[in-house]
Amino acid sequence: MEKKYFGLLFLVLFFFASEMKMVVEVEGATCAKPSKFFKGGCFSGFSTPACRNACSQEGWPTGICVPVFRCECRRTC
Repeated sequence: MEKKYFGLLFLVLFFFASEMKMVVEVEGATCAKPSKFFKGGCFSGFSTPACRNACSQEGWPTGICVPVFRCECRRTC
């Protein structure tokens, strides 16, 4: 009789475990492209308003300055 209840308990636990949705959020990859509209100086590692505005005009949410004084537009892929 105890084996019967053990099997039933095992099936119930298996059912609940399979119904649990285990979702892990992972930060997506970052897509980047050089800005076409940016004009002016841009210092590596900083996000200037001019760079952000240029990227905003291109439909990208953010922009950051990268080496060689370029403005790079970025968003999650």
